[in-house]
Amino acid sequence: ASESVVPWQWSDMMGLWCPFAGSTGSRLLDLSGRNEHGTFTNMDATDWVTGSYMGPAILGDNSESHHVVFTAGHLKPSNALTVVVWFEPTIGENGNTRLTCWDGGSNNAFEIYLRDKGSNLGIRAGVRTTSGNSTIHDAFTPTAGLYQVVQTFCHGTHTMYRNGNQVGQTTGLGMSINYSAFGSQSFALMADAASGGGSFFEGKVHKVAVYERAWTRVPVADECSDRFAAVRQNRL
Repeated sequence: ASESVVPWQWSDMMGLWCPFAGSTGSRLLDLSGRNEHGTFTNMDATDWVTGSYMGPAILGDNSESHHVVFTAGHLKPSNALTVVVWFEPTIGENGNTRLTCWDGGSNNAFEIYLRDKGSNLGIRAGVRTTSGNSTIHDAFTPTAGLYQVVQTFCHGTHTMYRNGNQVGQTTGLGMSINYSAFGSQSFALMADAASGGGSFFEGKVHKVAVYERAWTRVPVADECSDRFAAVRQNRL
């Protein structure tokens, strides 16, 4: 029954970043009410843009190292986590780029990344836990368009969805996400570290949300179908 609730009304939302018409300034406002605002890095007012499919967005430019950072030590749920990201990639410009990432270096704790050129094409979701790691590879050749990607983790189970459909799952992992080795670094958008470690995304990001719970198939599919219906009806 709880899955019938519109996801962004859940009390365990930790952050919601969704550019809206008229967005200005150098902060990506948190619309969840938790005040987890993101700060533009190497970006300016010209990077508030309009997407081809879904209205307002922020622009990722890997040649200019665009990314968004958040307060260190925040947004780190341990035992249950969902990250939702809606984006339009610039095809042929993302060799191994991060859409969302906790921490940095070679041991990222929880991340979603994209390859639309080179080898191993598709979208990957990775998690590092207290006693095991998982990388889910959704292998396909990305094309221009609008994507919803959802990554969840709960009690040792890691799951990834694309456009409302489950594309992979790993079970039997450690019970908690392992952030302990990374000090004060925290969440970043469009880069592999809050410090701007590289792997910058090229394209447009429309929405990112973080929940301290693991979504299941029903709310993932519902949010996806609702959004795509709105796009088709020119309501976004």
